[in-house]
Amino acid sequence: MTFLFRIFGKKANSNARPKELVVFDDVKVVRTMSDGKQETLLWCELEEIAIITTDEGPFVDDVF
Repeated sequence: MTFLFRIFGKKANSNARPKELVVFDDVKVVRTMSDGKQETLLWCELEEIAIITTDEGPFVDDVF
């Protein structure tokens, strides 16, 4: 990982907490936010899925 340090100027932290985590199974989707709060949605309650993208990548999130 020394090449990443040379490019970005700091070491990558493998213990860093993700901004957000989404897991799912056959019954539900669970979103865990960086502050630990969770949102749960049952698949049978889902009405719509939307994907939004911008031209701001690749150095910032651009798909939502």
